[in-house]
Amino acid sequence: RRAEQAALPVLALPADVILSSVISGVSYEIFYRNGYNLYNSYEDNFIQEMILTEQDRQMLVKRARMMGIKVDEYLGVLLIAPQDVSIIPKIHKICKDAWDTNCFICSRNGMVMVIARMQQPFESTRGRLHMRAEELFAHLKRGLPGKSFHIGVGHCYEDVSHVRKSYYDARTALISGKMARSSRGLFFYDEMGIYRILFDLKNREQLYEIQEETVHRLKKYDAENGTAFTETIHAYFAAFCSVQKTAKALYVHYNTIRYRMERIKALFGWDLMNLSDCVYLYVGFHVDEYLEESQA
Repeated sequence: RRAEQAALPVLALPADVILSSVISGVSYEIFYRNGYNLYNSYEDNFIQEMILTEQDRQMLVKRARMMGIKVDEYLGVLLIAPQDVSIIPKIHKICKDAWDTNCFICSRNGMVMVIARMQQPFESTRGRLHMRAEELFAHLKRGLPGKSFHIGVGHCYEDVSHVRKSYYDARTALISGKMARSSRGLFFYDEMGIYRILFDLKNREQLYEIQEETVHRLKKYDAENGTAFTETIHAYFAAFCSVQKTAKALYVHYNTIRYRMERIKALFGWDLMNLSDCVYLYVGFHVDEYLEESQA
């Protein structure tokens, strides 16, 4: 009823639906309706189509060959997100000057996507992609003094049909890097450790469940009861689970934090002195931040 009042479309899905397929289909419709530009080059449209839609591998390989992509060529995606979108044309030029025909470049939604092309043995592509990303990052720093931007670098796959995976890897690395608030600005999917598994696109449904079971549950209780449990747990993790440092960070008495911890245990069953419970909640907070960032 609320959706109808807001004139929002509703999809009634059967219980056995594969959610990722629905997301892919809806993403494609949005892309096709709002993004497909007949004035763009064939290359530009093909790249964006290849990223946003799942296609038959044989057809994809044929179309890739039409663009000059060879059978032994490997592709890795870099996503560049500038704070000031007005510098996107300059980013295009710097990337093109640096890599020339060794890449494809296009932009959408305030980000520049660079697809690196490599032909050396596949076993060495990861190191080569990382090295080229470092070089490009240095070029952009020199060419855009005083400008802020972040780069996410995806994994390089052996099959051209997996460039879509590399795009989502780069996007995950970009979001996770920004979450970490690192001053470096260059983030590699291959260096994300366990978060590569946690933030995998296939796990999106489980991530929403974890978010709902942890942070959303806490925020709802805080809003209804005027408590500060969400803030307390967040500060507790930031203080490396030190009650004393948490109290100092929140400007409250040590016993106040101890009392809140006891209340959290009584209300939610989470013991903040128990490692397993802390890990579960810590992951929940990271998942919440990741999903919020990915929807921004």
